[in-house]
Amino acid sequence: MAGTKCESLTLVVGGEALLVERAVDSVVQRARKVDPQTERRDLDATEQGIVGRIDEACSPTLFGGGAVVVIDNVESADESVVAAIVAAAAQASDEVAIVALHAGGA
Repeated sequence: MAGTKCESLTLVVGGEALLVERAVDSVVQRARKVDPQTERRDLDATEQGIVGRIDEACSPTLFGGGAVVVIDNVESADESVVAAIVAAAAQASDEVAIVALHAGGA
């Protein structure tokens, strides 16, 4: 996203699907104001091999363009997944925003 850095990590907490999707849409819309070609990439924190997929989804593409990486089920993620999300956010390029979805609770 040329011009301005998008937020690198947004945590959305709550189980109300409509409100969660509105929050995600808000991040995607802000990113697309800067770069209309921004992709939304959805991941599930409980999938096998997710750490590698987080790294891959947060990496720049050969063709440029931004990405909003939405990671669902963070409440069920193990420590290695949470560490990968934090590391990806810390190293995120200007073109990547990460949205972590947590259903709430403990």
